Amino acid sequence: MKKKLSIGLIIFVIVASGTLVYYSQMPKKVAGYIVSTGDYEEGISAVGYVEYEIETSIQAEVSGKLNEIYIQEGDKVAQGAIIASIDDVKARQMYQDLEGALVLAQSRYEDYLKNYEAALRNVSQQRQTKNIEIDGYKLAQQQLDTELIKLQQLYDEGVISYSELESVKNEQEVIKNNIEVGKASLNALNNPALISKELKASVDVAKEQLDQQALELDKYSVHSPFEAVILDIYINQGELVQAGQDIMQIGLANKKVVWVEVDEKYIGTLAIGQEAMLTAEAYADQTFTGRITGFDSQVNKETGTIGVKVEVVEGREALIRNMSVRVEVITTSLNDVVLIPGDYLYGNNPTTVLVINAQGRVETRPIKIQNQNKEMIYIMDGLAPQDIIVAPLDIAPGDRVEIQEVINDAV
Repeated sequence: MKKKLSIGLIIFVIVASGTLVYYSQMPKKVAGYIVSTGDYEEGISAVGYVEYEIETSIQAEVSGKLNEIYIQEGDKVAQGAIIASIDDVKARQMYQDLEGALVLAQSRYEDYLKNYEAALRNVSQQRQTKNIEIDGYKLAQQQLDTELIKLQQLYDEGVISYSELESVKNEQEVIKNNIEVGKASLNALNNPALISKELKASVDVAKEQLDQQALELDKYSVHSPFEAVILDIYINQGELVQAGQDIMQIGLANKKVVWVEVDEKYIGTLAIGQEAMLTAEAYADQTFTGRITGFDSQVNKETGTIGVKVEVVEGREALIRNMSVRVEVITTSLNDVVLIPGDYLYGNNPTTVLVINAQGRVETRPIKIQNQNKEMIYIMDGLAPQDIIVAPLDIAPGDRVEIQEVINDAV
């Protein structure tokens, strides 16, 4: 009885083993992927925040009470628009005083010009009379000089007294003084042309002072230096401000940018004018256009990144200040190259795939790829169109396979 049981057990083992061998040699049914060609793009992606290309503070140029604020945060204003005003009562009073001074100076100048010819004749006559008078004194002086020489001889000889000599000397001193006074009077008779020039100069000075005060008065009106959006207002109407104090923050309207940090190894692939794609969570189904317009002057040595400025070309209204935006820049664009899905890479070795050979068995094949972190992998070497590969799911090198389904991504 035991012998019969042993024989039965042996037969069962033999049958089972044969069955296992049979089924182990049966080909596995798989889906084969036919390698094809297509277009390949690779780029850089980073997240940044929207800001206006120019954001600056508007400061008070003069001190005083902030009378009025004509705008609100978020308003868009034209270049040169008055956005606030400071109390200008004293400055305006000074301007009016200078206006009066200019009117008076102009009036004096115009009146003098009307009487210029008469003044010119009058001064000419006075100068002529004064010259005749001086000439008379000079002639009298010459005569006294001659007489004094004679009297000095007579005095030396004892003929006349000293009082007589001194009387002539005193007379000579009086004439000398008369000559000096006459010359001073002559110099005091100014040339009418010189007076006209001085009056004209006073008009110019008064006008310059008025123009300067006009510039000063204009500082009490706060202007927008460019077409701008009002970002923040720091002070309330009616409060006192000091010269140099920040009043508000503005941004250059219609000029928004996104600054992103990019690994320094990619800087050689980027250039001014390069197009970028912008996406934001708020607009999941939309892509906006941007353009690289600048770079930081140096690499951040702590992070190994460099700042890249991307101007918002499309979507300036939609992409608002401080919104987070993803920036993508295409750095590589190739047409008609060999591509496979990334999930066909085999095992832990990203440069190997599983192909089906002519005998219907799976074997590994080394490949050279561009970038393994892509959905579609660019195969630089190792595969050709029409090669058949399989996904590494329950398949191992050496397995016999039978293609049950063909996958072909070729268009």
